[in-house]
Amino acid sequence: RTCTHEDLVLKEPPLCWPREPKPRCPPATSEHAPSGSKVIFTSTACRGHKCVADSPECTCNVKCAPGHKEVRGAKTSSSRCILYRVVNDVESGRVVDDCSALEKQQCLRSVETDGTPCCYRNLGFGNSGKMCLKRGDDRITFDVAPDSCAPTMEARWGPFPNCQPLCKPPIAPYVKLSAGCHECFVDPDFGKCDCSVSCALGSTAPQAWEKEKGDDAWQLECNPETGMFDDGPGCSPIGGAIERFCEKPDPQNGALDVSDTCADCSIALGNDKTCACAVHCHDAYKHVGGGKQGERTCRKGAVVVCPLNVKWSKSEKKCFVEGTSRHVDPFCCPAYVFGERMPRLHQDDCLQHKDRQSCFGIHDAKDSRPECCWNDKGFGHKGPQCVEKRDPRIGLKYTEQESPAEECSDRPPVFSAEWSDKDPTCKLRCKDDVSGNPALRVTRGDCKDCAIDDPDCVCEVDCSGEAVFFGGYRQAARQCEDDGRGLLPQLKPAPPVCSLEQETLLFCKVPTEPSLAPTHCDGCRALRKGSASADACKCSVYCKDGFLPEKPNTDGRKACLQKERFMSTELQCSSINDKFLCLQSKDRDSSTACCYHADGFSPGVKCAAKESKEVTKVPQECASLFEAVFEDLPVCKPRCINMLQMEGVDVIGCE
Repeated sequence: RTCTHEDLVLKEPPLCWPREPKPRCPPATSEHAPSGSKVIFTSTACRGHKCVADSPECTCNVKCAPGHKEVRGAKTSSSRCILYRVVNDVESGRVVDDCSALEKQQCLRSVETDGTPCCYRNLGFGNSGKMCLKRGDDRITFDVAPDSCAPTMEARWGPFPNCQPLCKPPIAPYVKLSAGCHECFVDPDFGKCDCSVSCALGSTAPQAWEKEKGDDAWQLECNPETGMFDDGPGCSPIGGAIERFCEKPDPQNGALDVSDTCADCSIALGNDKTCACAVHCHDAYKHVGGGKQGERTCRKGAVVVCPLNVKWSKSEKKCFVEGTSRHVDPFCCPAYVFGERMPRLHQDDCLQHKDRQSCFGIHDAKDSRPECCWNDKGFGHKGPQCVEKRDPRIGLKYTEQESPAEECSDRPPVFSAEWSDKDPTCKLRCKDDVSGNPALRVTRGDCKDCAIDDPDCVCEVDCSGEAVFFGGYRQAARQCEDDGRGLLPQLKPAPPVCSLEQETLLFCKVPTEPSLAPTHCDGCRALRKGSASADACKCSVYCKDGFLPEKPNTDGRKACLQKERFMSTELQCSSINDKFLCLQSKDRDSSTACCYHADGFSPGVKCAAKESKEVTKVPQECASLFEAVFEDLPVCKPRCINMLQMEGVDVIGCE
């Protein structure tokens, strides 16, 4: 740039603009996964709001949700937040041929086909009449700068695993499943299903089924509409062996790790698989109550009280109370237990038998309905233990409990199946927001081991020794709470806002009055009045030659001191939005300095009182309550010129 004699004007400087920062990553959601895929996010980076695109720490770890499987077979996966250029997304409608025809909203989200962003100026670009132009257009000048320009980059998550739903394995008594039954996708396009079932050892399929399907193992297909397998064989035990399976523990949406073998545990013979059921909290969860973690056994529970008169429906495969539509435990129906192989009974008197073994398999000679029934405690008040099935004492309330028929000749005893321990209560661990932050320290408890509804959670946090406190809650008792968005829970209240960055030091300005002669006054740091410091400045201020101090002894060494600034105290900091006014103000209520953050401490609050609860992040800048000034400087007046200095004249006191 040159200055010419003709117009004495420098050529217009270039219009420079801050470089576009890399965008922050959005929170990861299931919407980023392929259609039909369902995943669980297991790392804090998935929140995204603190991650910048392409940064190595912005890696979101995910796993398939319960009942889903990755199409390629991986159990866990991760996704990087990557930088994506808007110009590559032609289908979004954000890539245009000409910016100049766009309205504000479309302008500030569009780029031209060469990747150059559109820029907007509310007052228009000069005399062009255009409010939207591409960056670099000649009509954008130093004096006619845009208000803002469209971003050319955005942050997007890389591909997430394709976790598709699995077909629910068939659950039926006496049925053995092949390993493939737990790996079948509902949609056959994702892989061939190989699920075969057979009757467990000690049981058999109905004869009609065997005639139609054969007598070995049978293939089942998944119904894509219901997400379940077609009905398998109705296997029943041979010889009356009642096998009840314990229900596989619910994984509770990923909170529990349940071994696959938990589906093979029963309380009787007839199963040739070994039961080795183990239940633990998932790694991201903490055991906060309920049952113990570890192995468990399936054991015999209470006797199921069955109605005396029941009827088995082959079509519905349910056991109904005879004459009603109410269905009961299928084991209450002899037809379900024995099928066509009903036990043979011999004739005898029910009342003569005193033990369960002999009572079972008897029909009463005096009754047209021959079955005998048994109760360990006897029927009625001190009554017999073995009676004919129609005996009126069955079910009479002589004590607090009824006297039900625990078993009859045509029906063995039916027991419930229950686990030896209840499920552990596992809660998602809270995000550790203290470790790795040198500005914070734990003053009580362990903030890394807290979970939702955790009675043992103790976490109190304060600023570390060298950190500056800006706001929030100091040493408050914190609890782990769910944020309701499906992400990792957070400790509440938030930790105090602390920073290792020291408060801005104040330095005195070197006196510039023409009458003063300062020496060693550069770089003097302000001190509180009366304080001493090793780096105290060596500033001296005298009057220049030709000047004299108005008051004697006011020149010489000068200290740099802190002086309280005059600041506005008419407003609460939180009511101020203007940065300049914020940094010139003290809070009306607390008299503490106002602090500013352009992105806001909370929605609509850019200015907040220092050390208040409204400060939720480290401020970009805080108002200074003091200014640095040298102590009273001499007032120097011009020295009178001595016109009387001549030969023969005595001059006294005129200097």
